[in-house]
Amino acid sequence: MISTKIVLLSLMLGASAGTSLNTDNGWKAANQAMGKAMEADNGKAAYGHGLEALRLYMKAGAPSEQTLVNLAINVADISLNWQLEMETSIREIKKVLTHLEAKGPETAMNRIYLHNALISLGKYHGKWDQEVQNNYLAIVSATQQAYGSNHPAVAYAHVEYARFLQRMITRGVATKNLEAAQQIADGLGPDNINRPAILRMLAMYHMEGRRYAKAVQLLEEALGYVSPTNEKQAETWRQVMGTLAAGYARRGEWQQADATVAQIIANTKENKEPVALVAWSPDPLEDWNERTFVTFAKAHYDIGPDGRATNIRGEAVEGNPQYASYVADAMKKWRWVPVVRNGTPELSTGHSQGFRATREREATTGSRLP
Repeated sequence: MISTKIVLLSLMLGASAGTSLNTDNGWKAANQAMGKAMEADNGKAAYGHGLEALRLYMKAGAPSEQTLVNLAINVADISLNWQLEMETSIREIKKVLTHLEAKGPETAMNRIYLHNALISLGKYHGKWDQEVQNNYLAIVSATQQAYGSNHPAVAYAHVEYARFLQRMITRGVATKNLEAAQQIADGLGPDNINRPAILRMLAMYHMEGRRYAKAVQLLEEALGYVSPTNEKQAETWRQVMGTLAAGYARRGEWQQADATVAQIIANTKENKEPVALVAWSPDPLEDWNERTFVTFAKAHYDIGPDGRATNIRGEAVEGNPQYASYVADAMKKWRWVPVVRNGTPELSTGHSQGFRATREREATTGSRLP
């Protein structure tokens, strides 16, 4: 979902751009009314005013591209936050995109934002159709226009498109996109931090498709380009190592997985709150066969210095009470970077995690990677 912070920022930008209230055809007044409605938590009124501001600004010729995009993002954000008028928002943002496309490649960055907004709107509207797929492809094209064909950003766009197709199963495999991402990674120098980051993205694609051996191969390659002692590489190193730990675990190589987690902890000097490395497979939702009604349970636990859950208690909230014990058992396979102070990992208590036995339409493999 688009952040509400963007709405507030665009409100300020929209209110300061353009001409006076006497000559702006009313879009500023509508934009200001939208802000007041948002402050009053009146989503329906905010949406109406935001839509009016966008339409009036388009009618006035949309003199500022940035203001136009901000107004469009307002409409998308309010629509998502309050679950309002999804189809109307999609239609209006498409009009803005048509306007920007006519202006040429220099609008590529703003078109990326708007295509992402359309993807979010399409997903929340329940339309997992060709239109969402087309928006992913449009992002690949716009990213190429914005950065050039061999830029790392293009590789990320290629992989995100491939991940979408894989989640939808029937959409096929984006082989050419994956190959393009790999070629971009191969063309980067050994010291370019985007190289291991792209390899990790490719590994995540294979992890989600349960091709764990391929994922581990890519992650082990990525580790050759990063070090925990290099300040600029440390965060990428941690991300690669966390994903690698999950890969080992899903291959049943628990000793290697735990050793990898131990390395991450050993190279963490300060960590105020536990950070989940990955929801380790099997995900509690993945093998649970609840068909008749929603089942919801919580796991309560502490996190030890080794990153393992301890003192696990399952709590049935709704539906089949057996699900609570299933969730509690699955939590034993999760791992975290624990609380670390001055290089010393500590026990932290009072954590909880909720699980619903409903499968997301976009996720066919259950588990999620950070």
